[in-house]
Amino acid sequence: MTNSNEYGFKSQKSISRLELAWYIVLRSVAIGLISGGVLGALFGLLFFVLTGIVGAGLGLGLGLVNGLLLSVITCLFFYPLKYIRLYHVTVKVISASVAGVGVAIFGPWYFSSTSMTPSSAVLIGFGSVIASVIAGLAGWLAGQNISQWYEQKTKGDRREATVRKTLHSTITPNKADQHLEAILLSKNWGWICVGLLSFLYSFV
Repeated sequence: MTNSNEYGFKSQKSISRLELAWYIVLRSVAIGLISGGVLGALFGLLFFVLTGIVGAGLGLGLGLVNGLLLSVITCLFFYPLKYIRLYHVTVKVISASVAGVGVAIFGPWYFSSTSMTPSSAVLIGFGSVIASVIAGLAGWLAGQNISQWYEQKTKGDRREATVRKTLHSTITPNKADQHLEAILLSKNWGWICVGLLSFLYSFV
C-alpha cells in the first residue's frame, strides 16, 4: 500500500534484491529471445524461418544464462548501485562474452555430425565467426540496456527521496530525462547497425 504526503508524492518502496534479480533475468531473456529471432532471420535471409527459430532458441537460452549470471553479480556486488561506470563495463563485457562465446560454440557443435567438404567447412567456420561477432555486439547492447535500466531505476529512487527532503510542491524538468532520451536513441542506432550487419552477411 502506498502513502501520499501533503505535496502529492507517493512513497515507493525501493526495489529488493529478489525483485532486482527477477527483473534482470526477465529483461535478459526477453532481449535474447527477440534479438536472437530477428538477427537470426536476417543472418540467414534465404532460410529466415529456420535461422529465425534457431536464433530465437539460442537467444532464449543464452539470455537466461546471462540473466542469471548478471543477477547474481549485481545482487552480490552492486546492490545498492554505487560504482555506476564499473557496473556498466562489467555488465556489457559479461553479456557480450556470454553471447559471443555461446554462439561460437554452438556453430561447430550443430554441424559436428554433418559430413562436409573442405570448402563447406571453411564457409561454416567463417559463418560461425561472423555469427559470434554479431552475437557479441548484440550481447553488448543487451548489457547496455540492462545496466542503464538499473541506473535509471536507482537514480529515480534517489530523486524521489531528494524531492521529499526539499519539500518542493512542484518538480521541474530534470536533465536526467533528456539524458535518458539520448540513451534510448543511441541504443536504437546500435541495434539498427547490428541488424544491418546481419542482413549484409546473408548476401555473402
